[in-house]
Amino acid sequence: MRKLFKEYAQESDMNKEDGLDWYYIGDGQNFKEQATISDYYRIILVDNTGDLSADDLNNMLSDLKSREGMLDYVDSYDELAEIINGEYGLELEFYASAYYEDLDHFRHGSIAYDMEKECFDLAEKWDETVMTYLYKEEHGYVASMQVEIIDENIESSYEEVHITELDETEEFEDEEEDSDKEFVVMEKKVIETTSVKKLREDMYLIVVSSKLPGHLDMAATTSESELIEFLEKEYIIDIDDYMKKFNELEK
Repeated sequence: MRKLFKEYAQESDMNKEDGLDWYYIGDGQNFKEQATISDYYRIILVDNTGDLSADDLNNMLSDLKSREGMLDYVDSYDELAEIINGEYGLELEFYASAYYEDLDHFRHGSIAYDMEKECFDLAEKWDETVMTYLYKEEHGYVASMQVEIIDENIESSYEEVHITELDETEEFEDEEEDSDKEFVVMEKKVIETTSVKKLREDMYLIVVSSKLPGHLDMAATTSESELIEFLEKEYIIDIDDYMKKFNELEK
């Protein structure tokens, strides 16, 4: 079943353009609970610590702080890692929080660095379980984003109506060879389509979709008056005809 979702604590740019509350749309199997660091603006995960404990690293940090001028101009965790590695022959790696299948990554002595308090500690003190959406980007890698799921049934028995006037296209060149002449044909290719489906009485779903790799389909649920306002702003002429099609049941 397809679900609506939005990036955690972020708003869609489309939302600012026309007033509708736009969300992403995706299949339910792509949603997954994973673990991450709750305060990833402040807490940095530390890798390649080996047998060292948080106390061991804090002792090294205290030693560096006691040396005059050693850490005076350090303003990033990358610089701190470089200094610690150089002084103690380590290969520590500092990196921002990522998503993990479960909390085991944090429950077996994993260490984090607190950029505010400037000390090392156990990562498990900041772990949390979040809902993510997994998707394949254009280059083929699977990416992940933290999301909020919208609890809305977007399946219905009404027809899904394609709004042809709202298709977005791009031109591309297609070279053809004919005997000794070469022709360049300009063609248009549909890159984005818009459709509307009635969900139930006074509730409609607008979907903006594309077959381009890495594209995340956008969707908005609206009342009938909001839908009409949206179509008017998009300069759709035969709105009444479309409204009749929206209310037809699937054959």
